[in-house]
Amino acid sequence: MQSIIKKSLDLLSLEQEWSARYEAYLKDIWDNHEKRSKNFNKPKGLSLYATLADRNNMVYQLRFRGQTVGKVKAKKSSIDLESEVTAEGEYFKDCPLKKEDKGKDWNSKEAHAFRSYFYKLDGIVDTNSAEHVVENLLLEEFRKNRAADKALTNIRPVLLQGQFFQMPTPFSASGEELKYSRHQGGGIDILARIKTNTNDCRLCVIEVKDENKPKESQRKAMTQAMAYATFIAKLVTEQPKWWEIFSNHDEEKGDTALNKKHIEVVTVMPTGTTATCEDEDYEIEELGITLHCRSLYYDDDKYQAALISSKNSRESLFEFSGTFLNEIKK
Repeated sequence: MQSIIKKSLDLLSLEQEWSARYEAYLKDIWDNHEKRSKNFNKPKGLSLYATLADRNNMVYQLRFRGQTVGKVKAKKSSIDLESEVTAEGEYFKDCPLKKEDKGKDWNSKEAHAFRSYFYKLDGIVDTNSAEHVVENLLLEEFRKNRAADKALTNIRPVLLQGQFFQMPTPFSASGEELKYSRHQGGGIDILARIKTNTNDCRLCVIEVKDENKPKESQRKAMTQAMAYATFIAKLVTEQPKWWEIFSNHDEEKGDTALNKKHIEVVTVMPTGTTATCEDEDYEIEELGITLHCRSLYYDDDKYQAALISSKNSRESLFEFSGTFLNEIKK
């Protein structure tokens, strides 16, 4: 892991364009904090996402189990829904509103039929990525308010302008070699805040996988997560106001409850017996931040069974194990 940390830092030093770009992102987020007030309710069965690409616009993505199926555009006098489901697409062929139908008013019968269609979808539904399904359901799980409904307490997702989002990085880290990819880099699956068993509030970088096999081992997933976590460590060191964004502050306050010396780095995947890096700590001396590698596993059989029978249920789809459970407060 030391080598991936070093290479990540070397790439960030060699390529300087990221710094001004993320500083501009930061300014735009603060300047558009009113985007949290969107003037419409999140439809049941769908998740609402914000993106840095739309940080200056009142535009939101509607996703069904991680797959984008629509966009909502909130204007001063109206709210429009645009379907992202195409007539020739592979998924959701029975969806009553297609991209070719253009935008519809949020309160129109067409928009209502669109929302009702996804609300009624149940059980195992084909989407373009099983991994995105797990990621989306984890976000919904971590966002639950009632401790009694949560499989894991003392964890909350970091939100962008009040909505789910994937923090972009300048790295392509999912392949065999770490590469600097400018604005086309990969996104962090889940950023979260946790409370540890010592009542420490920490930022948590989470990499999600829907398989656990030799070619996609826990250790390999951790390598990807560590590259992203190293970027975050560099970012908050050079631009410390990001700590406030990751604290879900509406506006600048000049402080954060997050511990600035520790970042949790966690893989989430089905149980398995592949090579691991799940109980190791790595200090980045030049940044004064320690990265803590931890694992979180879920029982895939129980997850699949729960997914089939989960409609409108508050019960968790996940049963967790792994070293992360020793770190997070019960």
